[in-house]
Amino acid sequence: MRFVLVEKALKESRSFLIWDVSAAVDHARKLARDGNKVYYYTEWTEASPSFKKYASGLGYEGVTKVKNFYKFVDKVDCICFFYIGRGDLCVWLRDKGYTCFGAGQGERLERDRAWAKDVQKKIGLPVQDYKVIKGIDNVIKYVKKSPKKYIKLNIWRGDQETFFVEDAEEAETILNPMKAKLGPFSNGFEFIVEDEVPNVVVESGWDLFFNGRDYLRPYLWGFLHRGVYLGKYVDELPEPLERIAEAIKPLLIGFDYRGAISTEVLITKKREPYILDWTARMPYPLGILYTYVIKNYSEVIWKIAKGEDVELDLKDKYVGAIDLSSNHALQNWVKVTVPPKLREQIGVQGARWMDEEYVVPGYELVAEAVSYGGSVKAVIEDLKKVSGKVVAFGYEPKIDEVALKEVLSGGESVGLKL
Repeated sequence: MRFVLVEKALKESRSFLIWDVSAAVDHARKLARDGNKVYYYTEWTEASPSFKKYASGLGYEGVTKVKNFYKFVDKVDCICFFYIGRGDLCVWLRDKGYTCFGAGQGERLERDRAWAKDVQKKIGLPVQDYKVIKGIDNVIKYVKKSPKKYIKLNIWRGDQETFFVEDAEEAETILNPMKAKLGPFSNGFEFIVEDEVPNVVVESGWDLFFNGRDYLRPYLWGFLHRGVYLGKYVDELPEPLERIAEAIKPLLIGFDYRGAISTEVLITKKREPYILDWTARMPYPLGILYTYVIKNYSEVIWKIAKGEDVELDLKDKYVGAIDLSSNHALQNWVKVTVPPKLREQIGVQGARWMDEEYVVPGYELVAEAVSYGGSVKAVIEDLKKVSGKVVAFGYEPKIDEVALKEVLSGGESVGLKL
C-alpha cells in the first residue's frame, strides 16, 4: 500500500514556474514540499540591478531561483502569477495554450480604482460619494470646501497609500511633499477623493479562489484588524459578502479570471456592503495561510490554472494569521529564527544563507504566523503561542484581544458571526 501511494504521488508531481515580486516565497516552498519541481523568478532586471530584488527565495530546498523567466516557460506544466503586474503576459501565454494561474486582465480591479468604482456602480453595488480629481492643488481646494475625506491615488499607489484627512491643512501636510516626488506632473496626477461611509459597524471581507467559471468551495471570509486576521471556511457566505461575490462573478468569467481574489468591505448598520479595495491576486501576507491550511494546495493551484473545479481539502474551518513586524527590516537584512517544527506555520518573505533565514530589506513584515482550529478562541490562543516563538531584531509579539473582541461583536450585530 505504501508503494502505491508513493507511486501515485510521483505521477501527480508537476513542474511550476512562478513569476513574482518577492512576495510568494512560501507559495514556492509549499509547491516544492508537495514534491513538485519549482522554478522561482522575481523581477530584478533594470539598468542598474540591485541584489535584494533578486534575493527572495534563494537557498530553499526544492526551489530553483532563476534569472531568466522565459528560458523556463517551455519546461514547466504550469506558470503562476501570484501577484499583479503581468496580467497581460498571463493572458498572452494562456492564449498560446500555456496553463496559467493568475488574474490576467482581471488585475485591473485592483490597479485601476476609478474604473473599479464605475464597475461597482454599474453592477448595483453600493458606492460612497467620490470624485476623481486631477492635480494636488485641486484636491486641496476641494477638501477646503468639503473636509473629512479619504484620498487615494489611482493606479500609482506605490507613490502614496490611501489616507484620511480631517481638513485642508492636513491634506496640504501630506500632499505638498509629493510635489517634489511627482515634479511637473503633480497637477496632472489623478486622485480619488471619497466621502466617509456613514454608519459603518465593522470591516470584513472574503478571500476566495476563482477558476474561470466559479468560486471554489468552501468559501473563506473573516475580519482583519491591526495585523490580525480571523476567518472561517463556510458553504455559504454571509449575505452582504455574498452580494458582492455574485455581482462581480460575470465580470470575472468575462476576464477568464483563474486565481485568488479578495475584497475589503465596510458593513453598515443596514448591512450594506461598501468595497474599500479589491485584491486581484494572492493576498499578502495572508495568503501564506493557504499553504498551511489547504491540504490539497498543489492540486488547487493546478486545477484553477486548468480552469477546472476542485474542492478545498482543509485542516479545519476556523483560521487565523498575524503579521510579525519590525521597522528595522525596512532598510536592513534581519535574521529570523523559527523553531523547525513550526516552520510550515510561520512564513518568511526572505532568503536562506548557511542554514540561516533572513528577511530581505524593504518591508517591515519579518514573518507571518498562521493557524487553524475548532474555534475562534483556539485559533487566537495558538497564534499567541506561535508568534511568541519567533526571534527577530525589533520584533515584539502583540495581539490586542480587547480590540478583536470588539470587531467580532460588531460583526455579530450585523449578522456576520464567526
